Amino acid sequence: MDSRRLIHGRSEPKTSTSGRTPTDHETKPRAPFPRNGARCDLRAAPSPRRRSRHVLQGPAKMPTIAGPAIWSRNRMARPLPTSNPSHEALVVARIPWRSIVILLLIAVGASFLDELASMAFRVFDPPSDVDQELKALQQFGQIGSLVIVAVIVCLLQPPAIRRTLLDLGLATLLGTLLANVLKTVVGRVRPPFGTPDEFHPIFSGEPSTMTWSQLASMPSNHTMAAAVLAIWMSIVFPRLRWFGFIMVGIVGFSRIRFNNHWPSDVFVGAALGILIGSLIVGRLVGTRLLDILWRSLVDRDASPAAPDVAAAIRERRVPAPSE
Repeated sequence: MDSRRLIHGRSEPKTSTSGRTPTDHETKPRAPFPRNGARCDLRAAPSPRRRSRHVLQGPAKMPTIAGPAIWSRNRMARPLPTSNPSHEALVVARIPWRSIVILLLIAVGASFLDELASMAFRVFDPPSDVDQELKALQQFGQIGSLVIVAVIVCLLQPPAIRRTLLDLGLATLLGTLLANVLKTVVGRVRPPFGTPDEFHPIFSGEPSTMTWSQLASMPSNHTMAAAVLAIWMSIVFPRLRWFGFIMVGIVGFSRIRFNNHWPSDVFVGAALGILIGSLIVGRLVGTRLLDILWRSLVDRDASPAAPDVAAAIRERRVPAPSE
């Protein structure tokens, strides 16, 4: 309702019921809503309904509403962070479950042909020099070869790569302990002392005239150690990946050739070595364990070395830019 009334063609201020004449501020018309960033007089500000209509009107004001929604959609499209990013950053190799399962399936199939396959391997009669070479090569992954590898790495590689020898040593040690436990539990007879179907596990309680070594056929400890060394080489020295796995094949062939294991023992040992090597070396367990012991017993403020080791390993996988 207008605050003015017409008297003889002229507008006259309307007096209030109390007899008071309205002031200029009360009778001053409202200014239009400012546009294009003009300064707004709070005394002449429009009503909330009028202001909300201008805010929602036109595309110029849309980013204030659509901006957070667009940011939310972009954020939802990103991959969610891991539960423990520091742990994931130290994982330099995944566990090759497919290869492990394939080796175990081959071991199950070979168990039905162990005796025939073992006889076929013994029929193979290479020259004596080849046999001597095979006897030497089957020690790949044993203590002598590990010492040679450690000396070469310490002389030629930077400190970050030298620390991976801790992971290699820990993986070999744990793999050997686990393999010996399985040998004792399974109690499979070695080829020179019986058939592949003879088992004398320790928990059976049956008396046996055979020694522990004669009943320690499954799994092959030599093949397990060779697989651990091959996994370490494939992680730290990617260019030597195929050399390491070829050596695993030579070790397994030699163990069957010299009548030390059944073929299925070799496949189980290879699967065990790949699993242990991927768990220990692929997660830098030895390096991280030394970091924990050092910070707990020697220097609490020392920075861990595991991140530097992981970064050095990843740098070796990045191809050099072409000139």
